[in-house]
Amino acid sequence: MKNIEDCRKKLEMAYNKVGKMISDNKFEEYKAVISRRENNMAASMYLSKSKSEERVNDLLNDFNSGFKVKPIAEDSIMFLYGQNKVAMLKKPNGESALYLENAETEEELMLDISFFIPEGKTEFEII
Repeated sequence: MKNIEDCRKKLEMAYNKVGKMISDNKFEEYKAVISRRENNMAASMYLSKSKSEERVNDLLNDFNSGFKVKPIAEDSIMFLYGQNKVAMLKKPNGESALYLENAETEEELMLDISFFIPEGKTEFEII
């Protein structure tokens, strides 16, 4: 991540790609791209395979219950972690820049995800 401006553009593209998967109801594709993250979460929370699957399915149910992906705000802030190998975008208030909103219930659903560029690759992936 030598060029910060280029890094920011690539990171926004990665966020928008995930948001589009959700908006287009490509949930199998979404599950595939979050699998590494979900495996890490399940291990850290000592979840069984069935509990982990339930967690993901609950999230997908939320996606289908009136929540719509909101655009990434221009004033979102890029954070770099892990010796500049992990990146994420946050709103100025510290919340995830990737979120969904249900206009009917006035609820928001934050998707707090981190990205990295695996060695030998040029595009961000969810970690």
